[in-house]
Amino acid sequence: MHEKSVTVKIEDFWFNAPSIHNKKSYTEDQVRNMILNKKIKPTSIHKTHTDAINTAKKRSASFKKYSNEHPKYKE
Repeated sequence: MHEKSVTVKIEDFWFNAPSIHNKKSYTEDQVRNMILNKKIKPTSIHKTHTDAINTAKKRSASFKKYSNEHPKYKE
């Protein structure tokens, strides 16, 4: 199962965080609550939704690049 990032708004900021933990997929609301309850740490925090989405896309591309470079993880 690949990591899937979600972008959630908390107060005036946008948080990116993985939605899959221990092979279980969580909703955006569940991820938001886990961040608020300090169960997980976000991968990034942004002032705008656009910045958050662009950062999540870049992070996703870096995982894809790594998996394509490693024979065990090729898609």
